[in-house]
Amino acid sequence: MVQVLKEDVKQRIFDAAVEEFYDKDYKTATIRDIAGRAEVPIGLVYSYYENKEDLFNAIVEPIATNMDYLMRTEESRVEEKRNADPFNNLRRIVTDSIFHSLDNPKSLVVLMDKSFGTRYQDFKGNIIRRMELHIKAVLADRETQYDSLLFHIWASSLLEGICEIIRHYRGRKWAEQMLELLAKQYCYGINVFLE
Repeated sequence: MVQVLKEDVKQRIFDAAVEEFYDKDYKTATIRDIAGRAEVPIGLVYSYYENKEDLFNAIVEPIATNMDYLMRTEESRVEEKRNADPFNNLRRIVTDSIFHSLDNPKSLVVLMDKSFGTRYQDFKGNIIRRMELHIKAVLADRETQYDSLLFHIWASSLLEGICEIIRHYRGRKWAEQMLELLAKQYCYGINVFLE
């Protein structure tokens, strides 16, 4: 019974921290405010988490680790993608990396948008750079050579579109539909919706 209560308190602190970091960001959120949201004494927060950074890491690290793993997996599959349907490739990437995070959309927003001052502050930029390299590698054998800025624009606009869907999350089914439409537009252009 005591263990159940401890887990309940730890979960309340965790959930309160997600809300606090989501509403503010890492820099402006405080342990005092997190404890207030969780309705526990400040000292109790420190009995579960060493400090604010430890609590923040507990929220975002599982998502960051999963996204990093999936990015590495996709980066290793460049050869098979050169001749494959780009929509199906992108749908798989989005499905594997983003759908997994839809159970914790606020945590994903915290990672992408609210992590300044943490070791994750460059996470979003790093994902964009990796996506740029990935797009460039997939298109490497084409006759047309593109300016590197175009790869950056493609990568950042896709990731920002994904982030917008997560920021305005209205439920898993809605997010899945929006991500599917975004992937379709990204691969085939807006004209696919005009047909």
